[in-house]
Amino acid sequence: MPAPGDRSDSLPTKFGHPTTFISDSGASSNGPYSLQEDDKLSAEELARHPRPCQRSTVTAIPSGFRILSSIEIHALSSSRSSLGKQISNMLAFEDCKELKRGSLLSTVLRRGASVFATPAGCDATYALSQQVERIGAFVSHNWVTAASLKFMALTLHFNLGAAFVLSVLLLVLLGIATALGALPTTGFLCQALCIPCFLSTLLCLRDVQHILRPARETLFLDVLCINQTSADTKRKGIDKLGAFVRYSDTMIILYTDIYLRKLWTVY
Repeated sequence: MPAPGDRSDSLPTKFGHPTTFISDSGASSNGPYSLQEDDKLSAEELARHPRPCQRSTVTAIPSGFRILSSIEIHALSSSRSSLGKQISNMLAFEDCKELKRGSLLSTVLRRGASVFATPAGCDATYALSQQVERIGAFVSHNWVTAASLKFMALTLHFNLGAAFVLSVLLLVLLGIATALGALPTTGFLCQALCIPCFLSTLLCLRDVQHILRPARETLFLDVLCINQTSADTKRKGIDKLGAFVRYSDTMIILYTDIYLRKLWTVY
């Protein structure tokens, strides 16, 4: 970190209202004005004895801030349009629509979400995604987190409602059958059938769905939707992370105690 007194190279280290030096002429008979030449003078002395200049306004510079030169200001002004174009390009797929890919929910969650087992992707894993118009959810996670924990989190998020509804329907049917005298009134069957129904639906719904009829909802998962075998395509995909988020309806964060300590997820 730069020294607090080094105003020539230091960047702002805290939030505040930086003061400025403004000169209409930008130069005097003795050359461009620089606060560094009078670093030991106070703001009041500088105001009483300013350097020769047609018009100038001098204010004290807080520690940690530096003065932008006229060349830097001109460079920033001229680069605004190009910077805006770069940002717009990072948030869109106009020039590379083939990169906008998503993976089916049933593909991600089947087999206990085995796709989370390793971050090493290949052509086979990339083939598990497809080009899409919209992405249902952007999944943000850390690879150091156990795959089983991610599977349970996503399962509870996507399957809990269906598991609850099916279990309640089965409970109602068993209650009707019991009321009609077709089943004993001990309640053993309710426990023997409803609990397994709930757990099997919660854990295996997407496996069954993948076989019968894949879910339409799509997810963005980095190892599936960004080509891991081509360095050039991988770089392009990483550069489009902002666009992936923009074209996602929701964002799912698999949060753990290390989530905010990893550069990838902080980014």
